[in-house]
Amino acid sequence: MDAVPPAASGPICLEKEGAALYLSVNLLCTLLIWAFFALVFLSNPRNRLNQLCCLAGMLFSLGTFKEFFYYDLGPLLTGMVQPEGLVRVLYAWMTAGLYLCAMPAALLFCYCFREAREFRHSHPGTRALLLCVPALALAAAFPPWESYALQRTSVPFWVCFCIYNLTYGVCCTVLMVQAVLRERDPAVSRQKRLVSAVMLPLMWYWLITIFVFHTFQLYPLLHLWQGCSVLLLAALGFYLAMAVRGGMMGVRLKIVRYQWDSEAQTAFRGVHFISHAIRKDLTKFSWCAENLRRHLDPPPPEAEIIARSARHLDELCGRVSLYSGELHLSPAPHRPEELWAECGLEGAGEVSLSCPPGALLLCDLTHTAEVLRNLLDNAREAAGEDCRVRVEVRSGEKLRGVPGRFTRLSVSDNGPGIPKALQKDLFLPFTSQKAGDRHMGLGLFYCQRVMQAHSGAITAQNLPGGGACFQLYFPERRPPQ
Repeated sequence: MDAVPPAASGPICLEKEGAALYLSVNLLCTLLIWAFFALVFLSNPRNRLNQLCCLAGMLFSLGTFKEFFYYDLGPLLTGMVQPEGLVRVLYAWMTAGLYLCAMPAALLFCYCFREAREFRHSHPGTRALLLCVPALALAAAFPPWESYALQRTSVPFWVCFCIYNLTYGVCCTVLMVQAVLRERDPAVSRQKRLVSAVMLPLMWYWLITIFVFHTFQLYPLLHLWQGCSVLLLAALGFYLAMAVRGGMMGVRLKIVRYQWDSEAQTAFRGVHFISHAIRKDLTKFSWCAENLRRHLDPPPPEAEIIARSARHLDELCGRVSLYSGELHLSPAPHRPEELWAECGLEGAGEVSLSCPPGALLLCDLTHTAEVLRNLLDNAREAAGEDCRVRVEVRSGEKLRGVPGRFTRLSVSDNGPGIPKALQKDLFLPFTSQKAGDRHMGLGLFYCQRVMQAHSGAITAQNLPGGGACFQLYFPERRPPQ
């Protein structure tokens, strides 16, 4: 996660043409580190282990951030308001903070990781202060504000920091292995193995590519530290996968398959429950009305009122169950004449039919007849006594945005048309402009569900001369199952 900055007199000098890639890798690594450890922290912000893990991760991110700061932001600041010396001083302090503090923070995390059970709060106490003693001694030998120059000129600098950080790395590894081996709870042991599998490869890759390569002056290999971006991506993906499968470090992600009409389904479950409860009491009302008619002569008028209301409520519950229940279609080719007979057009008033000879509709006869009956009822109620309805069938039609050919069945009336305020929500459940207790606003929503189940569609529009036109589109071929 770190590399020595280039200098004309130093052992490393980057080529100009490689700067763009170099900068992009620095920025990518920094963002990946921040995203990964922020996710760990947010998994359980109150847990001490998650806090220490995030702290160590943020300290490690100083490596890539200082490279991005020096190579990208540094020249910009130098050209605008900042002298170059200040940029180097800030770079030096960030380098010292990384080399001195990152591994002690990691060791503190590993110690608490070994001692804690189920990621409960742990209190490291004075051990945190003891970890600062070697760092203070090293800072006294190599002043942090001189880190920029020491990286280029001092071999002892790299030897001492290599021994210092590798020692911490070995201690961290021992503590994490002990944490796994000592754990007797299988669930907690699995969690600790997962955390070790994520953290240890990242830590050792950074230690080797920075301190070992610099100490032994393996200059051609120095930029291998940029491979941390690949490891970070793998670690992030592994973390998310484990969080989904069984949970990791205090978080468990759950994938929920969301159904777009879930709100309507929830409402329909309530409607079905109410309908079922009403029908249970309706049998009692009908029984009471029948007994009043049988035992009283003449029967009181209240008996007929009760019987009529019971029939009305039973019919209403039946239509609600039909319109909001689960659809089971059996599409088959049907002649329009079969559909007319099924829905009973003879009692629909003045209805004109227009269809080409031999036309067929690939539809479910029962549900499609109910759709057509619903549209005809709406037309009669909208137009009144002078209702005139035109039903037309045309084959080979296209539906915008949908491949294939459709048979279109149009139902037009001479009513007032669809109110503008209702056009947007026309096919939503419980939407109706009709008055009275017979209308619950489920008819057009049911029509839409039936057409969608046919892999078709229903559209509505106002006619130029007045009236409304509903168009039903039926695929001419069966959709692939």
